[in-house]
Amino acid sequence: MSPRVIIVGAGVAGLACARALEEGGVEVTLLDKGRAVGGRITTRRRDGHAFDLGAQYLTGRDPRFTARVHALQRRGVVARWDGRVAAFEGTSRAPRETEPVERLVGVPGMNALPLALAEGLDVRSSHRVERIEADGSRFQLEVSVAEAGVTLPPVGARPPRDTASREPATLEGSRLGPFDAVVVCAPPSQAGPLVAGVAPSLSARVASVSLVPCFALGLSFEGHGAEVLAALPFDGAFVGRDEEPADSGLSWLARDSSKPGRAPGERWVLHAREDLSRALYDEPEAKVTAALVGELRALGGLGDVAPSFTTLQRWGLARAPRPLTEGAFFERGTRVGVGGDWASGGRIEGAYLSGLGLAEQVLASLG
Repeated sequence: MSPRVIIVGAGVAGLACARALEEGGVEVTLLDKGRAVGGRITTRRRDGHAFDLGAQYLTGRDPRFTARVHALQRRGVVARWDGRVAAFEGTSRAPRETEPVERLVGVPGMNALPLALAEGLDVRSSHRVERIEADGSRFQLEVSVAEAGVTLPPVGARPPRDTASREPATLEGSRLGPFDAVVVCAPPSQAGPLVAGVAPSLSARVASVSLVPCFALGLSFEGHGAEVLAALPFDGAFVGRDEEPADSGLSWLARDSSKPGRAPGERWVLHAREDLSRALYDEPEAKVTAALVGELRALGGLGDVAPSFTTLQRWGLARAPRPLTEGAFFERGTRVGVGGDWASGGRIEGAYLSGLGLAEQVLASLG
């Protein structure tokens, strides 16, 4: 019978880990508390509008990552974004051009990337893991499901390789298992407490890493507003640096509609700096939206231009200002691991490589 591994978190790290484990002959189940795979790689579609409110694009250097990305590019899942990307530095309102970099985006939205990575995997959405328990040399999980008594079907699950010899992962009441190893691909503030009961030293190792909040605001413009925004001489722009004082409360803005495969229109995404996100985090959506629109007007010298549609995302755990570089954390003795972009330098590539690193160590422990 094949070894069985449970992965908590179906972002890029969890998906990469699952894919590599399955290729190594391991039976894998992924649980995610969200309604869809991808974590912070998300595309929100509402009232005929679509915005990439999380990760904006991807870049890559490691051949293990670029090989996967280029394979997806050949399928049309990702495409090159040739947008003009600038940078506002200090108090300057004259953005400078940045060095050319190959930036790729999911098509028709960023969430196309994790959806492709999840194809054929046993992913169970709307499943929140409450507790991980050691059961001898194996593990049981206490799980709550969004709809009581309902286990959602896998995302694009393919038939098992050997149905006669596989012991299915079962959900009885709120318990799921047993499993031979556990991997948690979640922010450290969530992963640490979750593994504390089965791998306390591992929990302590990741306690020093923190993720900071970020507001993401999607905006659509029509008429005069669309004409004003269309005249901006860039499609994306970095604004200052987090460690430096800045006149603007924004850290990034992008003409989302300039990305390949998007519907026509004038749609923008704004990311707020950490300090502004903290200051406004508990304020009503209307107040936050007004503040970020005001920051856009001031930065671009746009006067009183107003959007025709807005949608706000409050990311409480958006990114790690000081990510680790170990890649992944796995204890061979307990067969418990944690990882994510925060453990591997940040970025989508870091998340993917963290997942691969976890898979390599899990396979070695099961061998």
